[in-house]
Amino acid sequence: MTPVTLAAVLVIFPVQGRELGWPWWCLAMIASGLTVFAAFIAYEHATRRAAVIEASLLANRTFTVGLAVALVFFDAVGGFLFAFGLHLQLGLRFTPLHAGLTALPTSVGILLSATASRWLPAPGPPAAARRPNDRHRRAGVQSSALGG
Repeated sequence: MTPVTLAAVLVIFPVQGRELGWPWWCLAMIASGLTVFAAFIAYEHATRRAAVIEASLLANRTFTVGLAVALVFFDAVGGFLFAFGLHLQLGLRFTPLHAGLTALPTSVGILLSATASRWLPAPGPPAAARRPNDRHRRAGVQSSALGG
């Protein structure tokens, strides 16, 4: 298990602590997760040549703006699908299977539109479309959209 995954599990899992009255092990898990995150960041700073996350990318304004837009977009899609599923099951009293089959066209539409976006022209000058980095970026978005 990678340190980031371990840290995320240690921080997210004890969210149920409020319902349990915040037992000591919930607080210990959160503290351990934050410690693992801090150790990971220290490791990343110590090994700049072979870093897992390239910190210099965050200094690039285009990258950080794109990252923020992607975060907002994917959060909105996830939030919509969650709220839509709740509305179908709790509001309209659909069974889970019926709600899932009702939401299926929306999910397929999101998948197909994300896949079709690879054929859209790249913004900027035409030469930008021929750069290998653009193809790699699109391949990364496609693999993320497909859950890989």
